[in-house]
Amino acid sequence: MPLILALEAVRQLGLSVAHVGFEVPYDNAFIMDDAWIRWSAGTSPQLEPWSSLDLVVAVAIVDHGVRNGRTTSLALDMVLKLPTGEQVASGGGVFRCLTPSQYRAVRRRALSAAGLADAEYRRDLLWGMAEHRVEPCLVGMNVRDPFIFDHLTDHVPGLAFVDASNRFYEQVFPDRELIDLSLQFTSFAEFSPGIEATIVESGADSLTITFTQRDVVVAECICNPAGARVSLAAEQYELAT
Repeated sequence: MPLILALEAVRQLGLSVAHVGFEVPYDNAFIMDDAWIRWSAGTSPQLEPWSSLDLVVAVAIVDHGVRNGRTTSLALDMVLKLPTGEQVASGGGVFRCLTPSQYRAVRRRALSAAGLADAEYRRDLLWGMAEHRVEPCLVGMNVRDPFIFDHLTDHVPGLAFVDASNRFYEQVFPDRELIDLSLQFTSFAEFSPGIEATIVESGADSLTITFTQRDVVVAECICNPAGARVSLAAEQYELAT
């Protein structure tokens, strides 16, 4: 089971908790600033092709920002378990909730994906991924991927950085599995110009990948970090059961 699916669960849970639990309107923008995910058993669950995996989720709200009675931010931890109680993964995320007018103000200079010429898509986003090397290399993305680009957006989705980080990790450590990933998004990544990645081996099986655009850091990913984070949801789940 790819780690990117578990991280997508973090994003979807954040959306669900915001809309259902805190009545955030559906027209609000949901911005993920920080996310992490870790396979609990030290390896990913093994699935048969085209099979499904039924999981139970427990969520703990770590922080809840409110302004003028409106939810402005959320931080949550989660734990994914099999119906038998065996823990599969833990993770969490930090999110901001912006009203339509706030989002328009923040993104007033953004270039919409719908406005890009096909040639620009090919030039900036469909590069084949470069071989691992010390100097920065361009990040390749497939804008026709229905999982990563599942809706029209005016910026490069966070999942694109998860996918790129996983592919970089596979190139550097072809015989090892990425089981723990931590991401921070520091700025919106635009569709143009291209995004560069600088890769540093930060441990025996760890990578730190810094993504930049116009010399500005837009995201940083740590693959298999030395200190594993612990989900508050996991602790509360154990206390409750």
